[in-house]
Amino acid sequence: MRPPSLLIAAALQHCVLDARVTFVGAQVLYANEARNAADREIDCSDISAVLADVNEKCCNGGRASSSQTGHRRAQGSSGTCALDTCTPACAEVFVGMMADCNDQLPTMGSDFSILSEIQGADSFLATCESVLSPPGDGWIPTRSWFLAMDPGMQQRDKSSGFQPEAWLWRSDPGNTGVWFADHDAVQQLEATHRAPFGWTFDPEKWWVEEHGAIMETPEPLPPGKYKVMWLNRPRPYGVETVTLTVAPDMSWSLGGGATLHSVTHMPCRCAMYSPPEGTDSCVPENLPADEFPVTPGAMMPAVRGCDKMDYAVLFVHSIWG
Repeated sequence: MRPPSLLIAAALQHCVLDARVTFVGAQVLYANEARNAADREIDCSDISAVLADVNEKCCNGGRASSSQTGHRRAQGSSGTCALDTCTPACAEVFVGMMADCNDQLPTMGSDFSILSEIQGADSFLATCESVLSPPGDGWIPTRSWFLAMDPGMQQRDKSSGFQPEAWLWRSDPGNTGVWFADHDAVQQLEATHRAPFGWTFDPEKWWVEEHGAIMETPEPLPPGKYKVMWLNRPRPYGVETVTLTVAPDMSWSLGGGATLHSVTHMPCRCAMYSPPEGTDSCVPENLPADEFPVTPGAMMPAVRGCDKMDYAVLFVHSIWG
């Protein structure tokens, strides 16, 4: 392991930046949330230069003196650095370092972020995030929102890509689903196209979850920023969510080094079923009863007379708005 790269020694509201110890861990999550607002990506190939830039622009509100330059502080000088004012220039490099240079800043032996031991340092990071974010914007918590992404489950190792088909449920569709074993309810659904809970059944594309419930059709995923749960290992210590950014052209990216596998809930399975062109034999009554519930991580079962598309299921924690 390379030697640690940044020291923050704190005494109340003052700290010294040095090229010996790093801060990482849970606070990297917050940097990734704000990173999309920065104008440029940080070049992490020379960590000493990154630290010098942070010292110059962030220490003492960016007021580095000629006798105590940020460069000398980053290389181990004992000059005092107060993280008291986060200017736009400081916010860009400080938040950018936390987001883009995470892999270059190894964890300490305890795996705890050294930020947690420094009074005021975590609030300074939060202050810098707010500087990068437009006034009035923020994360809005959601309740039981789910995404369906990665048709065909072919992009599990990707952290970015293009997703022309992604879907959103704004409530738990399993709670209002029609149980496949309830034959009377399924036949009524096929005949009336109306579920007992009031949603409309679309015979051209209908959805089923891992227990066999026929679900309400989700809406197309709107472009925006979504905080989704980081569910699978490996996961940075203390990190529970990561930001998914979906552009208007439906290109997408995950922050924090996460991949689609990182944020896919493996026990949850779902698939969209549709009739092949020119046929009408794709109906829920043909669901194979002996193949439910579906094994976690397995593909959804084929249904006689239907084309099938499997999707990864993501849990939405909050949205940016």
